[in-house]
Amino acid sequence: MALPTMATINTAVNNVYAALTAARREKRRDGLENFGRVQEAIKAAYKADVTVTVADATDATLAAFFGAGGDLKDAFIASNVPLEVGRVFKVTGTGDTTDNALQAAKGSAVAANDQFEITNTGTPAVVYLGLSTALDFAGELPPDL
Repeated sequence: MALPTMATINTAVNNVYAALTAARREKRRDGLENFGRVQEAIKAAYKADVTVTVADATDATLAAFFGAGGDLKDAFIASNVPLEVGRVFKVTGTGDTTDNALQAAKGSAVAANDQFEITNTGTPAVVYLGLSTALDFAGELPPDL
């Protein structure tokens, strides 16, 4: 099961934060402190395991991208992280495979800081999660809470 998109998570987190801050309960402070832990856990789940520079049209398909000598495989090897289902990678530029597999997963042109999750390694597949800068919760907790 793939992670929801970052836009979906932002909306959910901001709605929960608004509900917590609007509550007029004595325990509101405890709820906000616990919510801060949830925000950090969410950010950790979406943190890219590796960053990859995709040389445009170097890898013909996702299979080549994932395979020996492929840009993604090389990035995982260099980071000493196994390439497996559930891993998240961030691209640093606008490069794509020859068949535009990343663009197809995203639904539009690849941009720097796009993040994708690996959903299958047997028949390589990815889903687009959003920009790595997209997790910007409106309800960030003040440091003195």
